[in-house]
Amino acid sequence: MEENDVEDVEDVAAEFRNVLSEIHGVGDFTKLISLDISDRGLRVLPAELTNLVMLKSINASHNVLDHVPRILETLINLEEIILSHNLIEIVDTQLNRQNANVSSEDNIYTDEEIKQVECVSKEELDFSQLPRLTHVNLKKNKLVRFPETLGKCRSILRLDLAYNALRSLPSQFESADVIEHLTLDGNLLTHVYKFPSWLFQIKRCTSLSLRYCYLDMLIESIPRTTGVVCRRILKLDLRNCGIKSFPIGCTGLLDLEQLKISNLGCDELCSTEKWCSLRKNSIFELPVEFANLVGLGLLEARDIRLSKLPDNIGSLVNLTSVDISRNSLDWLPESLADLVNLITLDLSHNSLVTIIIEWHRLTKLKDLNLSFNRICAIPTELLQLKELETLDLYTNCISDLPQATTLHWKNFDIGGNLISREGLMCKHGREFFDRYLDRQVNLRGQDYVRLELRSSLPESTQSNEQEREHSPSEGDQSAYSDSEHDSWWNYDDKIDERESENEEIQNTVEMVSADLDESSENENWTSFKPVIPTLIMPSKVKKCRTRVKHVPEPGQFDNADSDEELEA
Repeated sequence: MEENDVEDVEDVAAEFRNVLSEIHGVGDFTKLISLDISDRGLRVLPAELTNLVMLKSINASHNVLDHVPRILETLINLEEIILSHNLIEIVDTQLNRQNANVSSEDNIYTDEEIKQVECVSKEELDFSQLPRLTHVNLKKNKLVRFPETLGKCRSILRLDLAYNALRSLPSQFESADVIEHLTLDGNLLTHVYKFPSWLFQIKRCTSLSLRYCYLDMLIESIPRTTGVVCRRILKLDLRNCGIKSFPIGCTGLLDLEQLKISNLGCDELCSTEKWCSLRKNSIFELPVEFANLVGLGLLEARDIRLSKLPDNIGSLVNLTSVDISRNSLDWLPESLADLVNLITLDLSHNSLVTIIIEWHRLTKLKDLNLSFNRICAIPTELLQLKELETLDLYTNCISDLPQATTLHWKNFDIGGNLISREGLMCKHGREFFDRYLDRQVNLRGQDYVRLELRSSLPESTQSNEQEREHSPSEGDQSAYSDSEHDSWWNYDDKIDERESENEEIQNTVEMVSADLDESSENENWTSFKPVIPTLIMPSKVKKCRTRVKHVPEPGQFDNADSDEELEA
């Protein structure tokens, strides 16, 4: 042990004894069942811990421990170990043996990894020596591999290994039958080519989180029987996993209550733009079997390039919250009105033009976000929802509010449309306009609103049009926007460019036609070379009048002996 480590141990031991001396019943420390020594800059644990034979929980998080100390094996009653936010690094002790039998060309481990193993000689905790251990938290450390002895434990109920550097998963995990919460967020899993079978035998697990794990094609190895065995899973997190389709094997989770498949901002582990893009989900369409998730209450599918909702989505009658914003939806299925328990619905940042469904059936709907779409009119049924509290229609193509608008909502925003202050006051009156401003202020105070990108109502319609042309939209500057995805306003610009090109071509054709009309009949047409415009759209070209001086008969020059005769 280094000299600095010895000094740290002595300081910690002294502080440890001082803390214990303040506890009532000095000297009887054997009855202590919970100990919190977090955030103290510890590099090792004091030897006095061995005296706490009744200890059930120890929290040594937010320190600088570089390994799981073996001293914890003496605490046989230990049930919970919290060592998150440290520098623990358990490397594969079998690397040297494997490297001895494998050539350097075929070895999957780098020279740096092998060199790292050679210099590791610290004694690590054997988790299997703690028979009562149920909770293990090793979140945010530097684990390269799954602790081998941890895989031999049979009593782990809650395991958190999120945000490490795990490259693989163990082939066996003895606690698979009893584990209830499994969190593997933010691990690379670069050496996993197929999920281990135990991952689909977690029959008592209620929460499974694989957020920021690059799964890609691994997701296809989920068997269809997963829903039968893992029927207790209530929460499934697959955000930023790089999956290209929703796994059919997960559609059998009939009791699933929360499903998250969105794309979030770049994670702290995504140090490069490449990793950030690889971990984005791209689920263009949900399968028909998705409607089997009848127990689903929360669906979060934001920014996954979704272009279509299944027609039978109305079968998910237990849904209360749906977030499918920042996608490419241009229409809504009629069955969406069957979600009678829906409370929150976010459809913002899509390409919706019409929203014609039976809105009057959504009697429990409270929050509706339709901002940044192409909606032209507000259905009257939508305005009559009594439970509705928030209605966000910012930046659409709405030119008028129906006369039946009563503003019974608490939060309302109609800015960024074709509506002006003057028009709103002329039709609905000054009192109506003042009430609207109050509701607009309330909505723009919500957490999700980027206030600096929202403008107020213009004075007149003309100024409104100018403002829409020059002001940036919230969708353009959002961190979730995708450069490869053409938004609807860019699409309109391309159409305008194409029409202007066609007009120029048409003008060129008309100029050629006018020149032909003004030419004299005595012109020598044998040397005339017509101007042929390129890239002319057939629907835009006008027929030109042409003149022919003399049309030869077929075969007239077949017997010509010289170029002079042919020219004559």
